[in-house]
Amino acid sequence: MKTLLYVLLPLIVLNSQTRCTPRSAKEEPAAVTASTGPAPAPQGTPSGETPGADSAEAIYRLVVSFYSKGEGIDYRAAEKFEAFVLGYKPAVAFEKTSWGREGEIDYCMKLSELSTKEQKQFIDLARIELANTQLVHFNENAKCVHKR
Repeated sequence: MKTLLYVLLPLIVLNSQTRCTPRSAKEEPAAVTASTGPAPAPQGTPSGETPGADSAEAIYRLVVSFYSKGEGIDYRAAEKFEAFVLGYKPAVAFEKTSWGREGEIDYCMKLSELSTKEQKQFIDLARIELANTQLVHFNENAKCVHKR
């Protein structure tokens, strides 16, 4: 009898704890709708975002990310790139965002001070400037993900 009590009591306690634990929002069952297709995106931008100040300002023409694989970023390349951007004529505004534990940096640039042709030239020159650097990502027309 005592053995049965020692076996069943922990199971009963464990079962009652799992039943009383509230579900997170992600675990809630989806509501069933009568339509058979995917839900239509809200009106606004093609991605379904509602238009506002954030959605228009969140897209940058060029985002250059220096990342690390456990040994830090290529600091010389980052300094070289920053000198390139600061020395570029006409002047180009950028936002520098640090985001990692090993010196990871994003350079987010809207390039609104340049014409479309000049933007393309700037991006091509930036790619050439960092051609020999492996730990760098170039993203065009993207959000500055690590911006706080």
